Amino acid sequence: DNEPPRKKVKTTTTPSSTPSSSPPTTSFLTGKEGVCRIEVARVEWMTTTPWQRTPQTKSSGTGFIIAATQLANENLILTNAHVVRSSVDIRVRKHGSTRRFAAQVIVYAPDVDLALLTLKGCSLEDQKEFFGDVVEESSSTNKLSKHALELADELPSLQESVHVMGFP
Repeated sequence: DNEPPRKKVKTTTTPSSTPSSSPPTTSFLTGKEGVCRIEVARVEWMTTTPWQRTPQTKSSGTGFIIAATQLANENLILTNAHVVRSSVDIRVRKHGSTRRFAAQVIVYAPDVDLALLTLKGCSLEDQKEFFGDVVEESSSTNKLSKHALELADELPSLQESVHVMGFP
């Protein structure tokens, strides 16, 4: 099994009024190194006068690195669609770093409030600095970043403890 190294975190279920037959589960997390701050410059169209735009504003949000898959053979950044809506410039910064990298939206799905970003115009050295070293290369995952956060296969049970991360 060629799974990337992950830190195991034991999660336990909170006691409830009805006993559960399932034992506590174990989940995997890599920690803060996969979390990114997304800084956006945006210009909105004015709905009452669609030939005009609003002045440029700045905002920020949180995203995290996800591993390359068969659909995209590069590591990506997952964020909410409302974070990058109407963006004219996107910069991403990893937790603990001051360096910002230009990014671009490659998938925008406002109906589920999700967006996928990729680094824009970066050299291989810059991508290695941002995504970290590649820990696995295979036919199904070409470039698996050691900083990529692993997504769960199913939703957590009711009243199960979960770990939530974001950029402060």
